[in-house]
Amino acid sequence: MDLNMEERLRKMKEMRENLANKSALPTIKKEDLALRNNKMQELEKSVKNNSLEERLNNISNSINTLRESREKLLKYQNSQVEIVILIDKSGSVEGTEEIVSEGIYNMTQNEKKKNRSELITTLLFDIDTIKIHDRVPVEYADKFEYQADGGTALYDTMVAQINETKKKQDESEIKPKKTIVIICTDGEDLHSKKYNCHDVRKLVKERQNEGWEFILLGANFNVKVEADRLGIKEKNAVEYDTLRLGDNFIAIENVLDDVYERGEVSDSWSKPITEHKQLSSGNDKPYTKKLLG
Repeated sequence: MDLNMEERLRKMKEMRENLANKSALPTIKKEDLALRNNKMQELEKSVKNNSLEERLNNISNSINTLRESREKLLKYQNSQVEIVILIDKSGSVEGTEEIVSEGIYNMTQNEKKKNRSELITTLLFDIDTIKIHDRVPVEYADKFEYQADGGTALYDTMVAQINETKKKQDESEIKPKKTIVIICTDGEDLHSKKYNCHDVRKLVKERQNEGWEFILLGANFNVKVEADRLGIKEKNAVEYDTLRLGDNFIAIENVLDDVYERGEVSDSWSKPITEHKQLSSGNDKPYTKKLLG
């Protein structure tokens, strides 16, 4: 037998064996080829019908879109700040839902105007949680609606969300230079089942060593004492007036301004709260009733 012919037969045998071993390879049907050809013909037809100017415009638009996407990604990859806001939505704050939603929205819009590349996570909690924003760029943070109800499980919420934020930062390409966790609650924890204040304190200290900041906005309990239990700096804890809940979000903007301008939270961040605080007298009705009129 001709040597060339023998070599060709050997190669053909090897090819058959290889194909037999690759049973997972997809088969291509005539219908698939026909569909691909039709798509190609449609594309060629659309391109031929376009003028040179239209083709150049399409190319230019595609390039601009890619450039904008890349710039936005780079902007948030170099994000300065990640904001994590934990808002108490237990039954005692019923009637404040619109104020909270409006306050967070206005705050994000003001940050957008300052052209800041921040990420925001907004979590509403009672004994359960509702995630409103999950590491969303501030420019995309919309208003939201919710109904306050349930009890306060602050410790369980803090541990779960701090760990989740840390995990997402470690796994993501977007790693902010500063993380600020803001807690707003009108009462002490009465319903946590998994964790206690000592668990929270340990976690808070670990994250503070990495440069995280924690802000505690509280009402109807001794905020300074609770902050000490949780390992939060005394200057970062303040009691707010339940009749002036909107002041909290102005104070949060001060926190963000401080971080950008000074690299840390100043002693004066809470002035919008402390300078306008007007505590209700014992004879007043509950503030939720006042807000509802």
